[in-house]
Amino acid sequence: MFYSTLHWKRLVNGYSGGAPAQHSLWAERFGRCILDRPQPAWQPVVESRATHIVVHEGSYLEGRGRQISDWVCAHGGRELAVFGSDRVFSVD
Repeated sequence: MFYSTLHWKRLVNGYSGGAPAQHSLWAERFGRCILDRPQPAWQPVVESRATHIVVHEGSYLEGRGRQISDWVCAHGGRELAVFGSDRVFSVD
């Protein structure tokens, strides 16, 4: 949340302990099937109307962070920046 002050865009996961009502559903659908069922996992991204995705690749074990970045690219994400192991994508 702290870094959102650099861009002042809405955060899909909310602010300071307050999250949108849909966030729990999106997180569940996203987390369960991102690698096993990649197309249904993209639906929460579409429903949220997110314009950007940040993947903290270093936060995942066994290369899964890179797999998630690849998944974003496979769904049209365009890489905008890399900060260490964090990657920023724009999505339509």
